[in-house]
Amino acid sequence: MKGSPGRFSRHARRLTSPLTGWRPVRAGGAIALAVSLAALLVAPTALAADRAAGAPRAFCASTGPIIASSITSPVNISTCPIQGRQILMNMGSGVMGVGISVPPLNRGIANYALTTHGEYELKAVNEHGIVTITASYPRKAVAAPASSRRRDPACSENYFNFGGGFWQSSNAEPTELWYYNESTASRAGLSVSASLADLRAGNYNMTTGQNNCGLQTNAFPVHGGFEGNTSRYANIDSNGDKTSKYPDGQNTLSFGPYDAAEVAKGVLANTVTLWNTNSDAMIEADIYIGSNRGLVDTFPSPCNQKFDLQTVITHEWGHSYGLAHEYSGPDEVMWPSIGQCQGGLRRHLGDGDYNGMSALYGYIVR
Repeated sequence: MKGSPGRFSRHARRLTSPLTGWRPVRAGGAIALAVSLAALLVAPTALAADRAAGAPRAFCASTGPIIASSITSPVNISTCPIQGRQILMNMGSGVMGVGISVPPLNRGIANYALTTHGEYELKAVNEHGIVTITASYPRKAVAAPASSRRRDPACSENYFNFGGGFWQSSNAEPTELWYYNESTASRAGLSVSASLADLRAGNYNMTTGQNNCGLQTNAFPVHGGFEGNTSRYANIDSNGDKTSKYPDGQNTLSFGPYDAAEVAKGVLANTVTLWNTNSDAMIEADIYIGSNRGLVDTFPSPCNQKFDLQTVITHEWGHSYGLAHEYSGPDEVMWPSIGQCQGGLRRHLGDGDYNGMSALYGYIVR
């Protein structure tokens, strides 16, 4: 079920993601996680595929980075030991980026790149010693028909996708505790106070379901907890790749420059998430925001090649809370590209964004 419109009941709700093979299930006032039959069968299926392949795949014997497109089927770690190897996406024009590394057993990792023209999304899941790689590339955008547009067209766009994992707690509301390296604000020509205000506002937008559609706000039992300044940096580099320091036990946001190739590809920000594939509990999320991409707190006049920081960070928070890109409605927060100046304002959740957060954390009667 690729996202879904409709109503969510406080008493029972099941939504299955085709990307992760899991579904949150409400049971006795707590979230229980059910693994789909497809997920349970993936190990023997992949083993059979590996055995049938005969000669090992070329990347099994090498030691350098692996291009994601070369991994066309699940990989058995016991016969093709790629755990810990770097996986990169071919972004075109000789640019390799959005890097991750093959995670340890029973872990999933994803890297999401927000750009000016579409999604780059790379995911690796290691279950039962079988590694599955999925990658998404920019595709042609299709705008919603004019007849369906209202004051806020996002209110008629109702699709979402799960990313993998979500924040959990057995004693209280799930909370994502996060830190901001305030010293990096100057890299983007922003003040600490203005940038922090936008980071906190973006988190608030996502966790409280701020919208222009008349939907209930402050309804999701999850929130973000800002823990203060930090000397650490988001463990993502100027290529948009996860670094070897990830994970480091801290959810960190920081600004940093993208190299010329990433700028040419329109990359504005990256989020890397890590989760436990047994429980689907989110473990860590780092967010790297482009300091040389013209991100601003307020648009100048005249405005050219400037992007709204609060819009960008609201989108990135969506990834950190477990949402992936959606490609059905260009006005939703989780749409994978953002325009410049006033055309890029997308701070409030659309119907699909709201449905996704509700499916993960809330049980809202619509």
